[in-house]
Amino acid sequence: MKPSGTGPGTSNRCPTGCWFAYTMEIYGERRSKMSKVEKFGPRLKTLIDEKGITVRSLAKDLNVSVGVLSDWQNGNKTPRGDSIMKLTEYFGVTADYLLGLTDASTIDTDIRISCDTTRLSEKAVKILSSMEKSDVEKLSKLIEFYNTIR
Repeated sequence: MKPSGTGPGTSNRCPTGCWFAYTMEIYGERRSKMSKVEKFGPRLKTLIDEKGITVRSLAKDLNVSVGVLSDWQNGNKTPRGDSIMKLTEYFGVTADYLLGLTDASTIDTDIRISCDTTRLSEKAVKILSSMEKSDVEKLSKLIEFYNTIR
């Protein structure tokens, strides 16, 4: 959830700084304080929702009971290694992402390393990767300017 009074469309925002802070929050500059173990359940739920499947169909595909899958989602239990591997193959994400060791879900090693090194989100790294070098340099100068006026 974005902080009140920040971001596009709010009336009581500062001209540049608050919008920039909101943008950086979207693109992953601020990290969740949730522990790594606590991230597994919500990530699994998000992956299920994004794929548009039911818990019942996933349980059937993974050959586990609906109760076990529900326990994983609710944080009551953590799956064994073989089940984690099935989940990574099913959703096309890494075990590191599922287990909360990284916030980059991609299996693309270059993007994941860039995310972990820069602390930017996967989306931000992909956007920067697609930009022309001159645009990246302009953006870098804008960020540098913002940091000097903070």
